[in-house]
Amino acid sequence: MNNDKKIELFTRAGEAAYGSNWKSELARVFGINDRSVRQWVSEERRLPASMVRAMVSHLRDRAYLMHREADRLIREMKFDTDPDFKDMKVLFLEGRLPLQERLGSDAHDFLCFDVNGFIYCINKSDRVVDLHGNDTELKGASILDLRDAFFKYVNDPKNQVD
Repeated sequence: MNNDKKIELFTRAGEAAYGSNWKSELARVFGINDRSVRQWVSEERRLPASMVRAMVSHLRDRAYLMHREADRLIREMKFDTDPDFKDMKVLFLEGRLPLQERLGSDAHDFLCFDVNGFIYCINKSDRVVDLHGNDTELKGASILDLRDAFFKYVNDPKNQVD
């Protein structure tokens, strides 16, 4: 793989992990000088393939930790028994749409919902997609639960436009 492609992959991974300040944060986490990271990205020095490969493991580890923490939060919210969260198992997400990259203009035909911390979007023919527009299976609720959440939202006086 040429150095330009390695830099592209490294940059994408760094931005996915840490956002716009990824270079300094990545250097801190890996225990390397942030000047080295900047030199790799600016092509002053050749980016070692081992750093690109290390980013894959690092991204997977960060994703695992975030996923595990989200699962803990969901368990502790106790949607079925805690009065603060009882009505929050399924929430309509006003204005949220799946990404248009896969669905094109059809993305506007979908309504999106948070179901136990996962985002699902449905259209009038009950097609279920994730936020990225990938077809998926609805878990933790039924289509009827989602439609009920939508109608509750629409009929709630707090959400009415004057």
